Amino acid sequence: MTNQTQSQAGQSLLNINIISHNDSTFGNDSLLIPRSEPKTYSICVNYTDPLSLIFDMIEMPSSKLKILYNGQILCPALSFAFYHIQNNDSIILIQP
Repeated sequence: MTNQTQSQAGQSLLNINIISHNDSTFGNDSLLIPRSEPKTYSICVNYTDPLSLIFDMIEMPSSKLKILYNGQILCPALSFAFYHIQNNDSIILIQP
């Protein structure tokens, strides 16, 4: 039986926390400010899956959202492995 929290060397599944700020606006100082409470999702993906899988799993259109991780906007075509995203990490979705 495979344990989902095994070390990265043998790890193929990741539990990822998704925080969606899909109802945002720009404040007076040009900072992105959420107008409502964020929605939180927990998904399980393969380490080699593309980030675009997030949009399918939470049923949100990819054209309207940006993926943020560690202060960077990520390319949805690249994998979780490419960005070194680890088990139980959090990813933020925003609507610019």
